[in-house]
Amino acid sequence: MAILWDILDNIRRRLIEALDVRTVIISDDDIPASLLPAARIKFIAASSDFETGVPVIFDIVVKIDILLKAGSTEQQLADMIQSACEALVESDYPSGVRIDGAPAVQNIERTNATVKIKLRWAERSE
Repeated sequence: MAILWDILDNIRRRLIEALDVRTVIISDDDIPASLLPAARIKFIAASSDFETGVPVIFDIVVKIDILLKAGSTEQQLADMIQSACEALVESDYPSGVRIDGAPAVQNIERTNATVKIKLRWAERSE
């Protein structure tokens, strides 16, 4: 599923452009404090609906963690969340991929927050 990597890399590139961060990684690993502020992209779920026949519908859920340095203000975090959501909505995804609902903001804390997005596309199965 090369399209999955294309989607994740596209999200990574858009966040690099949109956010004032030192790094954006696709990983579950911890990010050292020396690389903060940062964003971490995690692919957390995939599903497909073979019942519909042809084409097969695929859904993926991607989680983006926004991580700021200790001492960052609430306004800085709010600005980063808004910029991330706008970047995700305005991104040019691979052909046929679309956002399924608005990005959801969760787990807002003092120096970090999580944005989840669900993407959907269809492929023909032969």
